[in-house]
Amino acid sequence: MEAGIYIESKPAPGNWAHGKRHLYLIYRDGKGGAEVIRGGPEPEWAFPVGGDIGTQSGTAVQESKDRYEGEDTPETRGARKLDLGDSDPAIIWRQMRAAAESVNARAIDYDLVPMQNSNSVIRHVI
Repeated sequence: MEAGIYIESKPAPGNWAHGKRHLYLIYRDGKGGAEVIRGGPEPEWAFPVGGDIGTQSGTAVQESKDRYEGEDTPETRGARKLDLGDSDPAIIWRQMRAAAESVNARAIDYDLVPMQNSNSVIRHVI
């Protein structure tokens, strides 16, 4: 895929019951490399409520919790390239990674309501 920062989504855990989606960001370097920024409950067993929001930032996509499995592709996950104007995606990505890492330092409670979850991490980062 073309170099840039993309937003993607996949069904959130328990999707069969609520239809919600989990958002995450991917930086593609245009040479086959791809890193993810994502958020989720930490510890993971605390889902659906409890624990803090944790992030992965700069993790290779296939090593992340949002790795592609089975027939998953960027297209099946609705990949959309963010419009950064004339900004360098690599510089913006470093800034986004710093913003995601600041979430971990804050020890914010993970709650489905009032939207303190993985999607709020992505809103904060963007």
